[in-house]
Amino acid sequence: MNRSCLLVYTILAASAVSGAARSQTLDQSARKPPPGIQNGTICYTAAWGKDVNDGLSWGSAKATIMACYDALPQKGGTIFIAQNGNGDAGAVAANEAPGGGIWIMGANDPNYNNPNFFPPNGPWRRLKAPSVRFVGVASSSQQQNGHKGGIVHIGAGSSRDNNHPCIWLSATAGYLYFENLGCFYPGRGIVIGEASNHDRSGIGSVSGEYFENVGSASSNVASLGPTVDITGGSFWLWFDHCMFEGNYKNSVKDNKRAAILMDGMGNNGVGLTYLTNLNLNGGGIKYVPGASPGQIDIRVLTEEGNYTQPIPPAVWITGTRGSLFHLSQVLVADPGPDAPPAIKIDAGNPNDVLVDTATASNGAPNVEGPATVLSQYGGMLLNQTVSPIQQGQDGFFNYHVIGQIDAARRNFGPTVVRFPNLAPQVPSGWIKSVACGSVTLTPGAVGPDGTKNAAEAEATCSSPSSAIDFYQHGHSISVGDFIIAGVWVRSVTRNGFAGSTTQPMSADFTGVKYTATGSSHGSMNENSGEWSWVWSIQKITLTSANTGQLNFGVTVAKGNAIQMFAPVLIHVRAGTVSDNEAFELALNLQTFPDSAPAGSVAMLRGEDLLLSSHLNQLTSNGDLAGKISISNGVTGTKNFGQPYALPPVCVVSPTSNPGATSWWVATTTEEMTIRLSAPSTVSFDYTCHGNPN
Repeated sequence: MNRSCLLVYTILAASAVSGAARSQTLDQSARKPPPGIQNGTICYTAAWGKDVNDGLSWGSAKATIMACYDALPQKGGTIFIAQNGNGDAGAVAANEAPGGGIWIMGANDPNYNNPNFFPPNGPWRRLKAPSVRFVGVASSSQQQNGHKGGIVHIGAGSSRDNNHPCIWLSATAGYLYFENLGCFYPGRGIVIGEASNHDRSGIGSVSGEYFENVGSASSNVASLGPTVDITGGSFWLWFDHCMFEGNYKNSVKDNKRAAILMDGMGNNGVGLTYLTNLNLNGGGIKYVPGASPGQIDIRVLTEEGNYTQPIPPAVWITGTRGSLFHLSQVLVADPGPDAPPAIKIDAGNPNDVLVDTATASNGAPNVEGPATVLSQYGGMLLNQTVSPIQQGQDGFFNYHVIGQIDAARRNFGPTVVRFPNLAPQVPSGWIKSVACGSVTLTPGAVGPDGTKNAAEAEATCSSPSSAIDFYQHGHSISVGDFIIAGVWVRSVTRNGFAGSTTQPMSADFTGVKYTATGSSHGSMNENSGEWSWVWSIQKITLTSANTGQLNFGVTVAKGNAIQMFAPVLIHVRAGTVSDNEAFELALNLQTFPDSAPAGSVAMLRGEDLLLSSHLNQLTSNGDLAGKISISNGVTGTKNFGQPYALPPVCVVSPTSNPGATSWWVATTTEEMTIRLSAPSTVSFDYTCHGNPN
């Protein structure tokens, strides 16, 4: 062997020995327990474990999840949970107490200091902070349409009643994290924000909790549910890639039917909750507003049915009450009879709900109720008979842009009169309805069209509000009638209006019991001195009599001076137009004078129509017609406001007997002159026609 070969062999051998040493060092390091186990911040729970074990490894795993929770230090840690390979039969027990589950309370819960609620007397635990993670691993159970693999089946809760959920969090303000876990068939799967004494007013409010790849199947026992129950003003909650099932045994209108219920009844309401990539079955997300507005973000949600039984909407908002919703990619699939809308909003403002994709099935509407809709499934939209306007929606619909646009209305062009205007537009015809003190009404204010036909009003006391009524008369009322009203208003004091920052107007009946549907629309924001068009529409649905007093006006109060201009009130009798057309008419209504009959083209009082400079009919003695008076003279001249292209043809007629005096007319492009045969005092009416007029 030469020296070079020996050198190579020596280097390779040394490298092999060094590598083996490093490998041995790594192997020995791998056998050491992770730092979290050494300091007690990691605990293992398994179906094969025992609670007497230390929980520091899979080989010494504990049997129940809450036994591991007890073993963690007060600062929390991570609990790994594994079931055996027998699927649901290998569930991991959550609690040593029968019917108990992962039940954790914070210091605000009323039973936080009650020893009967904690081991060995009860199943509850006190919150450990800042964080505890419950993580399922080596799962052998599956949730239908799961997105992220299997979940570990938790043996927790009870299907006997609603009082033994699988996971129950009360007054927790730490960060609890649940991942890859499944609750099967309890009365309620997950309860958040309900105190241990079942108080839902807010004492058990929860914040900062996260659920990922967590599922819960319904017990399908009548009167039990909802599957996920969030209440007590809870907020800062996250649900991602979760699967929940509604209770088919309950009515679709029952809150217990919901797969996820956000219940604000009797509390501040649920807010700052983010739900993404969810799959629900037999029940949707139902939101009941609370006393305070919140924010809900739902993205990529599918609700499925079983083809044979009815299901509720995928998202059902019973009222917004100022809360904000962003709903994206919401889908309903496989519904039974009476397919629901993908999204249903019972009440609210379209500004509160933003929808950027919604898809229903079997001919149902994609979105029902007030919302701003950016996109939706066209196949369902084209089948709908109730227009977006009638539902209080704005946005984009099959090449149509829907919303209040005041551009044409603010230009005050000639208007075609469809139905007569019942409301007097001259302020002298308005009525001061005084509730306290006195009310001043001053005409002559400059309106948004530049004329002086607006008026200003203010009261000497602030409560109760008085009113300026444009119309206050006995009027017929029938089921199916539409009452449509609108008026230009501005806040002189730049602080909104009496009783409302945006809407001072109302139109309603008194002296008769009735119900109506419709909507009222104020200014975009608090009026700070700009002219705004406000309007309303209502359809009479029930009435106790055929007549009542129809009142149309605006509220006034001390400190809220208001100017009003050109009110319009129309009564569309039942059956005259379709409901969709009535709402189209209301949305696009442009004011017109109360003197204009149906079928006419009208302009407001004091406005002048100037077309090619000669249709100046409202000007005294205009270019087309007027009067020329001659006093003891032989000529009278009319100078045209704008020259004609060619001398016009002018015809004159004396307004009294001129006797033996004769007359003739001479015209140029700039003037018309009447000449007399002898000095005389006489007046003539004239009309002129020329090119252009």
